[in-house]
Amino acid sequence: MRAEYDIVCDPSDPVSKSDVQDKELELWSKTQDAEFLRKYMAVAGVEMQEPDYVPETREEMMLYRERGGFKPEYAMYCEQAIQKSFTKSVWKEIKKKAIKDFIDINVICTKTYYDDLSGLVKLKYVNPKYASIQASQYHDHQDSQWAFHVEEYTVSELLELGIDRDKLRNAAKSFSGYNGNPSPDDWASYDKINDNGTFKYDFFKVAVIEGNWIDTDSRQDMIRTNEYGGKRIIRQPYGTRNVNNDKTETRITDLKKLYKGSWIVGTDIVFNIGEETDYIREGRGVMLNYHFVRLDGKSITDQLIPIYDNFHILWLKYQNALAQAVNQGYAINYDAISSLSLGGLKASQEEIIKRFLDTGILIFKQTDTRGRIVNSNLPVYELKGGIGGMLKEIREGFLFNIQMVEFITGINPLSLGSSTDPNTPVATQEMAVAATNDTLRPILDGIISMKERAAKGIMHSILIKIRYDEEYQKSYSELIGERGVEVLKIAAKRNAKFDINLEARPTDVERREIFESAKISLQSGRNGQPGITEADYFKILSIINGGGSLKLAEMILESSIRRRTEQMQQFSERTAKIQQEGALAQKNEEIMGELTKIRVKGIEDRETEAIKALIQINLLNPDKNQAEMSIMKAQSMIDKQQAEDEAKKQEQAPVKV
Repeated sequence: MRAEYDIVCDPSDPVSKSDVQDKELELWSKTQDAEFLRKYMAVAGVEMQEPDYVPETREEMMLYRERGGFKPEYAMYCEQAIQKSFTKSVWKEIKKKAIKDFIDINVICTKTYYDDLSGLVKLKYVNPKYASIQASQYHDHQDSQWAFHVEEYTVSELLELGIDRDKLRNAAKSFSGYNGNPSPDDWASYDKINDNGTFKYDFFKVAVIEGNWIDTDSRQDMIRTNEYGGKRIIRQPYGTRNVNNDKTETRITDLKKLYKGSWIVGTDIVFNIGEETDYIREGRGVMLNYHFVRLDGKSITDQLIPIYDNFHILWLKYQNALAQAVNQGYAINYDAISSLSLGGLKASQEEIIKRFLDTGILIFKQTDTRGRIVNSNLPVYELKGGIGGMLKEIREGFLFNIQMVEFITGINPLSLGSSTDPNTPVATQEMAVAATNDTLRPILDGIISMKERAAKGIMHSILIKIRYDEEYQKSYSELIGERGVEVLKIAAKRNAKFDINLEARPTDVERREIFESAKISLQSGRNGQPGITEADYFKILSIINGGGSLKLAEMILESSIRRRTEQMQQFSERTAKIQQEGALAQKNEEIMGELTKIRVKGIEDRETEAIKALIQINLLNPDKNQAEMSIMKAQSMIDKQQAEDEAKKQEQAPVKV
């Protein structure tokens, strides 16, 4: 059973939801048009920034959104601020006390308040035995209108609030002998001034009742309408009488407000009274700053009281039986050791018994002086001591009541980590663990309910105070940084609203599994390349170490591996294409070289034949003009043949792929 839960803020106002939808559409468009965007941005000389997560379907997109993939920045800072407030409130100790209260009385109580010393909104534990709240049909008392608790203040603390010393003196005197204060008989010795000007009774503690209550205030406004139909609203004291007509209207509005007050018990001193400056308001409703949660039925302790009584009775029986138990001893036949002689001297029974106890050897006789057998049995019998069968009865009683404790609480040796019998069936072991979970589930649910309400109260206070209070801003800037404070201020001004939920905190085993998966993916795969980049690895690592959602880390890891695989596949395809194009180009060059050789050889052969023809003509016809005409004709034939060869060259040229 998981016992640790983290606070999750989900934006619920329309503007925040619109921002989330815009981010979702932006990521989906990048996913669908990724190739086009890469080419377009490459032409522009801009490197495209790849998203952390690339969904392939709308279902993956919705799952990514549910895991907080599109969460606004101010929601993350709000989660940090609330978590820091819980840490500063020492939540672990509050939780321990709350669990103890659930076990003992089935009720827990806490209260959110503003701590003047730290400048933070905190949560404090309230002992339910010294607190009360209006009855409600709900387990978390969400509709209760008042609540209070008893707090102890020292006189010096009340003096800092400006309360008159004379009144506090009487209060301190009335609490003598209570709250750990000295006895009333010693009052005179404390009603004195110290050397530093303070009184010795300033450390006395007095009981103060602090409380919240919800009241309804009526607000009166007068609405005036001018001749052009414009309206003007004028705030008026409640009860002011107006003449209502077409131009004037009186409007009464009822507003629920939360008030606070403190009263020193047994006096007429009240302080810190008035309207609360920050509290939970949901619509027209108002919530108390107290967080009560109660469970149905008897508490575990109430159910165990009869069992505790049985243990006490059994223990008393055991002690009584132990006190009355007889020591182990021997029964000795006195006559069998009488009238005995040792070494010629008569020995007394006491000497024989002493010799028996020292040496374990007992000398006795079975005949009388006449030789007749008077006792055929052994003269010594062992007497068993102890408490006899009572021990078995008491032991069985203890075992039975221990089983009853396990049945009521669900706590058994297996759930406590004890090793079990190897022969015990697995189903039996699972049932034992399930019984523990069933018993503890209501307690854990109550803790979760209280933490959710407390987180909501802290969130409202943060958004109200961080908007205007500079001291408050300074205090939280030390926790979430100046950037976080500025982001929350902007969110407060735009009236950002959040739904508070608790999400089970991942276990160390789950974190380690994701870390190991990312580490393995960073190593070289079958193709000699890592499954993810170092940037992806450190991004996942920051989510794990920062307490982020492991589901989100898993999705980013899966997306990074898929994206890296696609990139390597595309790289392989491009490499194969380039190699193929290179081989074709080399083949084309070889073909062109062969064709060139063929053409050159044909031209040389034709020119040789033409020259031979010219020589022959000159030899047969020496006429000059006739010879020139023959030469021109031969040259024309050569040019024509070269043009035909060039045309064939273009036709036979291979097509480039």
